Amino acid sequence: MLSGRRRRRPVLVRDQVRGAPVALPVLTAAADTRSSDWGLWIVLGVGATAILVWLVSGLRYTGGVLDTMPLEPALDPLSPPAATREARVCLDLARRGEVEQLRDYICNGVDADLADEDGTTPLMVAADNGHRQVVRTLVAHGADVNRLNQHGHTPLTCAVLSQQSSVVQLLIRLGADPDQGAPSARDVAASIGRPDLIPAP
Repeated sequence: MLSGRRRRRPVLVRDQVRGAPVALPVLTAAADTRSSDWGLWIVLGVGATAILVWLVSGLRYTGGVLDTMPLEPALDPLSPPAATREARVCLDLARRGEVEQLRDYICNGVDADLADEDGTTPLMVAADNGHRQVVRTLVAHGADVNRLNQHGHTPLTCAVLSQQSSVVQLLIRLGADPDQGAPSARDVAASIGRPDLIPAP
């Protein structure tokens, strides 16, 4: 025999989650004085719904078939922009004196004055390392001999700091201004005890 309570009966309804029809249990029951049963069914219903939503969140419904949805690749916040990566490659080539590879980069559209985060250009690095041929090539492709980095240094200042006297003379012949920058190449030459690196005005 049945008691005075009527049995609960789960009812299935259709819902849409990202276009996929899913069945969610809706719990219905007759009046019940046992509140603990109500709490249990509520917890079970909410939990089941959350699990279903989580399971179908990566699925799509196409023609009766559930397929996995392609996820867009996450962007690495530490990955440098393409221009910065190219600048680092060019700086490294200039540092090693790889004039042919550097020329290929420039001939393929890379700016001869492409700088890193500090404003350092390949010409500054080539001057600092005494690579005369790289200096000539960069200037021939439009590199600015008087450009400043964030430290106020020009390519000529970089050459003076590393006491690359032949590069200093080459840059001056190519139009570098000894008094450009803060400190200027002339001031740096005096401060390191090599005023002879810069011709008198």
